[in-house]
Amino acid sequence: MDHPDGFGHTRHYRPERGFDSTYTIQDSTILMIPHGYHTTCSAPGYTNYVLWMLAGEHRTQAVAFDPVHAWVQKTIGLLKSR
Repeated sequence: MDHPDGFGHTRHYRPERGFDSTYTIQDSTILMIPHGYHTTCSAPGYTNYVLWMLAGEHRTQAVAFDPVHAWVQKTIGLLKSR
């Protein structure tokens, strides 16, 4: 977080497994997310930075976007052009 009092939320979910949890995140929060989708947002007025790492025997990065939110990926070009 860009401020010690800042906070945000991470949603970790996987509909086909019936799993959906939300966590409040603060500066230096660590979450282990072994599967599923994970989205993060910060509270208004704060900025967060997410550093994620891969672990395991195969270390493959199999990125999969939730089809419901796939449209967001298309907006990245718009944000970079401003």
